[in-house]
Amino acid sequence: MEEYLVDSLVKRAKDVAANAFVPTSNIAVGAAIAGENDVYVGAAVECASASAGCCAERIALYNGLSAGDSKFFALAVYQDSDYLPYPCGTCLQALSEFSADMEIVLVSRDDIKIVDLKQLLPHSVSWEQFE
Repeated sequence: MEEYLVDSLVKRAKDVAANAFVPTSNIAVGAAIAGENDVYVGAAVECASASAGCCAERIALYNGLSAGDSKFFALAVYQDSDYLPYPCGTCLQALSEFSADMEIVLVSRDDIKIVDLKQLLPHSVSWEQFE
């Protein structure tokens, strides 16, 4: 992945993390995803009913889909903590449906790591299985 893209996505993810609503965990998470047409962001949202909340990664993805993009190639996830923000299984599955070859930049306060989506989710569910 090009360094300018990594830098741009990381900056957008860090900026949007400031908007995270995380009264339970107090760990702000922001995500920025690059689609064919633009970059889309999302901040984590926690709700009193845990399942009603949504991860930053999916919010960024859904913002891109809502804007008309349907193919994505890079994602940055920033977490305001000392630990790298590995996406949850639900986020990995959702991301895999729109780009199995996506690169993911994981960023914490003091660390950064770039991984392929397939490394994190080597066997995803696909629509072809239901045809």
